[in-house]
Amino acid sequence: MLTKAIADIQYSDIIEFIARNERENWVLDYKGSISGGFAKTACAFANTYGGTIIFGVTDKDGYPDPASKGIPFQNGLSEQVTRTIVDNIMPPLIPQVQVCQQDGLAFVVARIPEAVSDRPYVVGGNKVYVRTGDINTPDDMADLDRIAWLESGRARAREFRKRILGAMKDRCDNVQASNMGEGVPFGLLSISIGPVYPHSPLMTDKQVFDLPSQIRVNSFGWSFPPTSGHLRSVQNGVQMSEYHQRRTDFNCLEVNKFGYIYFRQTIGEQKMESVIGGQERVTSRYIEVHRIVAFADILLHSWLKMIAATPFRGTARLTIQLDNVLGVRVQPYYNRGHFDYADTPVSVDTQLIWMAELTGPEIEDSAVRFDKVLRLAEEICFSLGFPNEAAYIERQLKKESGSRPTAA
Repeated sequence: MLTKAIADIQYSDIIEFIARNERENWVLDYKGSISGGFAKTACAFANTYGGTIIFGVTDKDGYPDPASKGIPFQNGLSEQVTRTIVDNIMPPLIPQVQVCQQDGLAFVVARIPEAVSDRPYVVGGNKVYVRTGDINTPDDMADLDRIAWLESGRARAREFRKRILGAMKDRCDNVQASNMGEGVPFGLLSISIGPVYPHSPLMTDKQVFDLPSQIRVNSFGWSFPPTSGHLRSVQNGVQMSEYHQRRTDFNCLEVNKFGYIYFRQTIGEQKMESVIGGQERVTSRYIEVHRIVAFADILLHSWLKMIAATPFRGTARLTIQLDNVLGVRVQPYYNRGHFDYADTPVSVDTQLIWMAELTGPEIEDSAVRFDKVLRLAEEICFSLGFPNEAAYIERQLKKESGSRPTAA
């Protein structure tokens, strides 16, 4: 239910969710009625990871009462929730609200977005709340350090993200150099995804060490993360890498407890021909557009499995970087598996970077998520010299993508 598009949530979904007996946490809160101080809960969610409030569910020690059936339905419930939040919180905070009714009763679901403003959300003009994850004090007044963090306009979080990803990249650089020597191999693909505004670990060291086997996905005919390779613990996470010298094939994966995945893979291929003396020579160097799109989609799908068990419901950024591709031929998406490259474009870029951001609601909505992947795939193809592949890409992604829309 928490991962469903809010407009699709039904009364029966809430009943089923109550039966699962999920305790209140960083991103979930139950309210027996639409009254009292729920504005501070909305404020705390916005200043932390975002979250969901379900009205009409009473709780005991944070667990939902299985007898909860909602509150009496009346017109204007959605407006009542929205107005309370808008009237009491600054800067203006607009929730997503869904009223789920049946037989005169209703549950009201309010999704609160993670803050992206330049100052923290405040209740009553001067009270700053954050979500703690502590069942006794789930919404707590922020201390001075946390207020300073929030008031920094997320600049500290952005700097923290830069340091996290920089360290992941540096470690991958070191492993790559130890296997392949200095220099950048042609057609080097690097992809990262994680929170735009990190501030706290989302899991323990033990949990992150077990992640590679738990986030495995099968899509596009591949299994990810790779099933072989050396696994090692590193600062804040784990790394695994693999190198096949004969194929000059290298990959490196790192996941960490702040909710990031960093992956690098050589995707450059060479077409060879035999020459006199039994030797071979390179006749063409090429990359396949399909592999870039596939790896990006697979990484997103794997990351979704990783964050599903964490409190994170905020905004994430997916970054794709392709290095050392100047003069390399590009195989179009529709032509994969064929080897006539005479008329295919030659890259005129040394490096290409593509980015996409997904908010919490977009991450949870499979249709929106698929559209993001599709738009990104079209942008990649356009950048590499194929501006007219949109229809074909959409058909192929619907067959192969791990992010394709699912039935409600």
